[in-house]
Amino acid sequence: MDQNTTNGDLELQISSTPQTAYRISEQDLHDIWTWNATVPEAVDACVHDLIAERTAQQPDAPAICAWDGDLTYHELDELSTRLAHQLVGLGVGPNVIVPLCFEKSMWTAVAMLAVMKAGGASVAMDSSQPEERLRSIVQQVEAELVLSSAANQAMSKTLMAGNVIIVCRENFDNVDNEKNILPLPPTAKPLDLLYVVFTSGSTGTPKGAMISHSNICSAIKHQQVSLGFMSTSRVFDFVSYAFDISWSNILHTFTCGGCLCIPSEHDRHEDIQGAMQRLRVNYAHLTPTVTRMLSAQDIACLVTLAFIGEPVTTSDVAQYHSSEAHMLNTYGPAECTPVSTLATIVSTGQSNLSIGNAYGANAWIVNPIDLDQLLPCGCVGELLLEGPIVGKGYFQDLEKTAQAFIEDPPWLLRGRAGNTGRRGRLYRTGDMVRYNYDGSLTFIGRKDAQA
Repeated sequence: MDQNTTNGDLELQISSTPQTAYRISEQDLHDIWTWNATVPEAVDACVHDLIAERTAQQPDAPAICAWDGDLTYHELDELSTRLAHQLVGLGVGPNVIVPLCFEKSMWTAVAMLAVMKAGGASVAMDSSQPEERLRSIVQQVEAELVLSSAANQAMSKTLMAGNVIIVCRENFDNVDNEKNILPLPPTAKPLDLLYVVFTSGSTGTPKGAMISHSNICSAIKHQQVSLGFMSTSRVFDFVSYAFDISWSNILHTFTCGGCLCIPSEHDRHEDIQGAMQRLRVNYAHLTPTVTRMLSAQDIACLVTLAFIGEPVTTSDVAQYHSSEAHMLNTYGPAECTPVSTLATIVSTGQSNLSIGNAYGANAWIVNPIDLDQLLPCGCVGELLLEGPIVGKGYFQDLEKTAQAFIEDPPWLLRGRAGNTGRRGRLYRTGDMVRYNYDGSLTFIGRKDAQA
């Protein structure tokens, strides 16, 4: 297929060409199986253990710099351990889901880490969303307690009849320090649930995507360096807690030894550039919609700018032509950890920039109406992801899980000459992409938006 074919032409072909017209050459098969020859290694670990290793290496390094306070790695560890003891006493353990109801605050990270240490899982909620949606989430996960900020205490108590635990400095000061600072015995296992994130869903019905410790630890292993996270990173905690990229920023930061920089809700909405300067941010994950409000001078502090959540155009890149920031285009469905593919952005003059290559996963492209048909380079089809970042499925929805997470497609079992077939579990993203001739991917759009 001609690489100069327009996206519109490609979309027309994928929707109207008969299945028999899709033919894949031996060279295409060779290339595709070369790119996907082996499955990335899974990491058999728990996230809080990786954070503990980093804490032991740099206890006095800054872990959090927030509008409402600062914490070193040692302080973060001690506070979260004390809260974890309390949570264990309240019945939190493996696969028990604890909703978190916080505005942007240093206490959110303390709560997240405490739930991990107790062996439980979290669902982080954006307290600015309608109460009815928050109540629906709390009910769906059958929560018996909620962790809340002091500011959200009244609202949290309307969400459920169970315990509402307020996480704030005053409550820690009133707890016996001695008996609650000892490490807890390990309870969570790598395949246990780490968090649930509720997506809106194409039908408007929220779906709870489940991600395990092993999923995130595998993402950390395969993505952290390429994403540009390092011990000197000061990461902007800008993204709403309702979106999974907030988990990525927090967990990458604490496992690489960086500092999480948390703005107030006011500054998130009214003074992004000022907040970045005051917090000395040098790393940010932002949507193109947000970056369009910021000039090259506004992001002068950034070493790395990673785009997420929306297609990036060349005009988005061009506005920062004078910036020295390393720019990344990242893509990822919530069902497969926050990031699945990434590309270093180099302006090419094309209308759609590459979303790069898969990290921690293999990327396969199939005919969306015949999943047993691999598609050749340049042809638009549905993206399937295979590997250790593929999540556990949808919370309490076996039917939707079975539809979206497929096992052992025939072409994977068959393999090809020179490539032994294998079993596998893959996620159907519902996103239409095409292979470029170097193996990278170009995003076209959602399957349900095609003609």
